[in-house]
Amino acid sequence: MEHFDRHDETAIRRLDDLGLEELRVQMVADSDGRLDVVIRELVLRAVRVIESVCRTRGTARGLARERVLRAIDDASVRLVLRLKCPDRQPAVTAVAAEIAAASVDAQTPGTHPPPRLAPPRPELRVAEQLDEALKRGRLRRNNWRNS
Repeated sequence: MEHFDRHDETAIRRLDDLGLEELRVQMVADSDGRLDVVIRELVLRAVRVIESVCRTRGTARGLARERVLRAIDDASVRLVLRLKCPDRQPAVTAVAAEIAAASVDAQTPGTHPPPRLAPPRPELRVAEQLDEALKRGRLRRNNWRNS
């Protein structure tokens, strides 16, 4: 990044959302190399909204945890791409909520795998063989005294 100073990043963090949006629009118009720092700060502020909306809507739709996490990832990437456009945007939290809702709505509820049932009759070959050996006298019952 050209002309980047760590004090610039501190100053950027101190700006409110409207100030960051104004700075973003100026940086996009000027093709400023520090635009990524501003976009990253805006996205970090919007992540809580994205996660909250995705988890709430995903749970209401019955999405699995993996699908909700995919929606969060998708919404985050889409927000970054949208913030790189030179157009003025509404408040970043409103944009994040809109994108998150669209990302959750795009996820299809996964089908749960069928339950794995036990076999109808357990295979007890060893128990059957022991029973036959006891009947034939080849084995003695253990009375726990001779063991």
